[in-house]
Amino acid sequence: MSELVAEQVIEEPIELEFTEYHGISLDDIEIDTSAIDAEVTAKYNYREDGSLADIDQFIVVNGCPKAPESKLAALSKVINKVFSSVGEIENMEIPIENGFTRGFAFIQYASPEGAKKALKLLNDLEDYGSPEFSAEFKEPELNEPKGSDSLNNWLLDGRDQFFMAKDMDSQLVWNRGAEVPELICESNKWVEQAPPRFTVDGRFLITLHEQGAASWGTDSMEELNKFAHTNAKRFDISKTGKFLVTFSPEPISEPYGSFTEENIGHNIAIWDIQTGTLLKTFPLPPITNKRQQPPSWPFIKWTSDDLYCGRLGPDAIATYNADKGFKLHEIIKVENIQTFQFSPAKCKVGRTEDNKSDILTFWTPELENQNCKATVMEFPRKRVLRSINIIQAVSVDFFWQNKGHYVAVKIDRWANKAKTKVCSNIEIINFQENNFPVSKLELNERVLTLSWEPSNDRFAAISIDENVASLEDTLPSKNVQFFNTALTPAGSKSWILAYQSGRCHANRLSWSPLGRVLCVGTAMENRVKNAELKFFDLDYTGVHNIITKLVSAEEAEKLQPKAKPKANTGFNSNNRFGDKAEEEESLTGTQLDRSGKIFNKGNGLRLRELAGYSSLSYTDFCWDST
Repeated sequence: MSELVAEQVIEEPIELEFTEYHGISLDDIEIDTSAIDAEVTAKYNYREDGSLADIDQFIVVNGCPKAPESKLAALSKVINKVFSSVGEIENMEIPIENGFTRGFAFIQYASPEGAKKALKLLNDLEDYGSPEFSAEFKEPELNEPKGSDSLNNWLLDGRDQFFMAKDMDSQLVWNRGAEVPELICESNKWVEQAPPRFTVDGRFLITLHEQGAASWGTDSMEELNKFAHTNAKRFDISKTGKFLVTFSPEPISEPYGSFTEENIGHNIAIWDIQTGTLLKTFPLPPITNKRQQPPSWPFIKWTSDDLYCGRLGPDAIATYNADKGFKLHEIIKVENIQTFQFSPAKCKVGRTEDNKSDILTFWTPELENQNCKATVMEFPRKRVLRSINIIQAVSVDFFWQNKGHYVAVKIDRWANKAKTKVCSNIEIINFQENNFPVSKLELNERVLTLSWEPSNDRFAAISIDENVASLEDTLPSKNVQFFNTALTPAGSKSWILAYQSGRCHANRLSWSPLGRVLCVGTAMENRVKNAELKFFDLDYTGVHNIITKLVSAEEAEKLQPKAKPKANTGFNSNNRFGDKAEEEESLTGTQLDRSGKIFNKGNGLRLRELAGYSSLSYTDFCWDST
């Protein structure tokens, strides 16, 4: 086979001489630039006159603050908020020199229309609407909180101060006896999301609105602070009146007001009432098992001095120290814990009155290997003082006396094998005696709620006999029961049922802050005019002039004090009023009919029904605690 070999051809480089082009002018050369122009115009958005086609989308903002570079994010947020109000901003640049902004900014809008609106509406916007605005950054000055003197001036007036509301209209007035009340101020914004409440010392009125809560005070009831919490539905005041808790069912989704990125996903906020400062936020606790009950309001519970607060979590109570910025103090692990409460006052835990401590009560349900148990624990030492083993309990509730002398443990049990009816037992722990003895009351009825008389050992309860009525009825028939103390043969204190009222539809128990007088109410939803109020005097002495009817029942009713006022009481919602009563003066007024009955059973109980008012329209009521 013959091989074909390609012959390699090597070309010599050609030398070109350019001397022959020296006489050619470049102006005589025609070059087609249309393709180049189209490419450059498309890339850089030029106009035919050589300017940028999107130049109308740019504006230059002069007069911006010369702020430190560390404040650039905050400054950008403010400028963006102002100038985005007229159109969508595509880009913004704030030049920086030597660690400070230079006092101007470049803003590019998404369309020329946005820039035109900015020039028309925002040009010459002097100092962003604030005459005190300075181009130089200065540390903000905090306003001094209101002094306690101006907040307490209402105590210097001997007249009663009333807060009344009907529908959305509210009035704060001075009572002048039989004369027309003297108006202090009025508002149609105080009753929006929830009934207003005074703090325990009467200095602040807290109201709840769509955008959050607000505090009011001073002589003219001016607005003192706002607590921005969108769609807040409930609020609570701590025991000393220092802190406010707001709750919204909708978690915080973005920073606003006092909330930052750290607060996103949280539903509960704690505020300082005096200054309006946000102190802490929490999410709702997760439900991890079927035995765990949803947390009950209030979600944040306080010790008697507001030094600690606690919230319920899965199998634990998380406690926080208020004096240390609400840092986590301790997690108390209790398997399957259902609910807990702190005592309203420090209780005697030793043999002397000086040895007092806060008390924590909680309960756990019956499981396969353990009984239902109610536990009484000293806090923060976590020393168990008393535990009550309970058999076949459906639910357990704790009701404290305001001084912390007694706690009533209400135990609901099934009353029949079919588990369709419930009856209640009440076990009362006495902290006034050594070893904390327990007194037991076995009842045939189901106790729905009970309330201790302030600073006393008597209490009242609302109960229902499920053999006669059911809670599923539209207006179930109930009883009001009065319990008093009696001495056992051994000389110890026990409790007995002293009196039971006839059938009624009551669902509220509200004691006067001074004790003795109890208001039993039937509050109806949706302003149904079937509500009812009844007043009972537990220390009737035979004097006829006990209660005064000042105006018609459709407007308001009140107890008339004889001497100068000392404390506030009030009703909430459609018929709300405030009343101050001197502790040592008897209640006097015009004569009441003698149809009330007197009962005397137990340790000196003298009960008389003072008056009853029906066909009212209200949804809630209370006595102010001051």
